[in-house]
Amino acid sequence: MMAAAALAVAATRRPAAARTADLERAAEILAGCRDATGGARWDAIGALVAEGEKTSFGLTGTFRSIEELRTGYFRRDGSYPLFANAEGLDGEGRWRLDDSGKVHPLDSDEARTVAVSEAFLAARGYLFPGRSNAVARAIPPAFEKGARFERVEMAPPGGRTVTLWIDAATHRVDRAVMPLSTIVETIRYRDYREVFGLWLPFEVETDDGDWPDTGTAKLTRYRIAEGGGAEIRRPPGNSTDSAILRGNRAEAPARRDPRSGFLIVEANVDGAGPFPFILDTGGHDIVTPAAASALKLPVSGSGFSNGAGPGSTKTEFTKVRTLSIGGAEVRDQPFLVLHLDLGTAVVSGRRAPVAGILGLEVFERFAVTLDPARERVELSPLDSAGVHAGIAVPLRFTNDTPLVPALLDGHSGSFAVDTGNNGDLIVYGRWAAANGMAGSAGPEAAGESVGGRFAMRDGPARTFEWGGLSLGGVPTMVAGEHSGSLSSRSEAGNVGEWIVSRFRVTFDYRREAMFLEPLEAKAAGAD
Repeated sequence: MMAAAALAVAATRRPAAARTADLERAAEILAGCRDATGGARWDAIGALVAEGEKTSFGLTGTFRSIEELRTGYFRRDGSYPLFANAEGLDGEGRWRLDDSGKVHPLDSDEARTVAVSEAFLAARGYLFPGRSNAVARAIPPAFEKGARFERVEMAPPGGRTVTLWIDAATHRVDRAVMPLSTIVETIRYRDYREVFGLWLPFEVETDDGDWPDTGTAKLTRYRIAEGGGAEIRRPPGNSTDSAILRGNRAEAPARRDPRSGFLIVEANVDGAGPFPFILDTGGHDIVTPAAASALKLPVSGSGFSNGAGPGSTKTEFTKVRTLSIGGAEVRDQPFLVLHLDLGTAVVSGRRAPVAGILGLEVFERFAVTLDPARERVELSPLDSAGVHAGIAVPLRFTNDTPLVPALLDGHSGSFAVDTGNNGDLIVYGRWAAANGMAGSAGPEAAGESVGGRFAMRDGPARTFEWGGLSLGGVPTMVAGEHSGSLSSRSEAGNVGEWIVSRFRVTFDYRREAMFLEPLEAKAAGAD
């Protein structure tokens, strides 16, 4: 008994000692990094402003970043021949200016968590242990192309763990690695040069999948500022590129295609059409190569788009002079050219190839009401939109797809509202496993999306509730992928057309709300 007790004490002490050694080693590595890149000079820096050019998805344009070292607030702007975009963090939170010139918040729980770590990196929190209060732990070194890299895991309070790779020879940060919802972000720092007594990278490469901040920035100059001030605040966004041409509301046919199940809206491009487009809250403005060719739209750049599948699909860029949906018009819009056959749909009484997808850019400019009973979509100006009918459900954003709180079989989660999902409610595998649902999945089925085919399993009919409204017997599919958008670490699932089409739904991104009117209740009221 005495020997057993002694062994137990030894076993509990060893991990504690190892943890202490890891903490001490991390402190030593970070102190070396600080000394090698500027030492005490860092204490006087309020903000760093960097300028240069950035290449992203085959396009090259000007680039500018501002990072406040005391607050972690930042702003990064890229301006390309076809569009400009930006992203940042300020006193109001995380935001993104998308390629079309509109700003929306990134304010989901996941986005807020990631923003803490983004602020930590912008502030160089690893050089100021007293400021950041981040727990730093050394993990085994890595070797790559003959070089040794010390690695330190850092967890800012309330943030996501960041792994720093620090070159053992130069003591400079080579890269920062952080898991996001569906991808792992890697930021690489190269071409260090001495400026103001600091060693700063003149090449920064961000690998964020198909997100707009992916690309390589090659910097030409730095300057020091007291702070970001007005320069770091989010821009107002373009308010002059869209309008309702007659009255305060526009309407257009919008119906679920009986063959594909997609929600199809009729739209005109550059005065031609109408063409069938998929109306997709989970997508962006997209045309197919065939449509771009028929419309004689010039294309440039070369990129890729991720989706539900494990792979990616080739993309290019173009620009549309006018997009008209009924009496609503949007001008000078960048479109992705997606190399994917979207099938056919009925438009103006005839079946024709689907010309593309209309997504975020439309929903950012208008309050959009989907009315399945009338097979119509209604659009009204966000500034003049009155009080919408129905039950308000808050919308939040991790990226560009709206998320809503909901209950599935009594389990709460954050669900993407995706009218581009032409089928059932999809439950993500990680969330299903965490809530005891994965084991009840049935026979395997297959789906297909951007990124290729993906596996799912039939799920049992469950009760789905959002906005206090409950649907019983909801068909579900449990995703089995460990890559693509269905592999989310932070979300519960994807609400598709099977559920959305049972409501008259208004999306108002200005209010960050979705308004639900059950079709059955509406019909009963009319009687």
